[in-house]
Amino acid sequence: ASQEPNQSTKERFDSSGQGGGIRGKGQKWGKPQFD
Repeated sequence: ASQEPNQSTKERFDSSGQGGGIRGKGQKWGKPQFD
């Protein structure tokens, strides 16, 4: 399932904007990949 978190969750999980805050895949939040 692919879900985009809201801005608050986005900033909370990944303040660096790398997209690796949750899965560590180094993907941007523009295309989240949640397996």
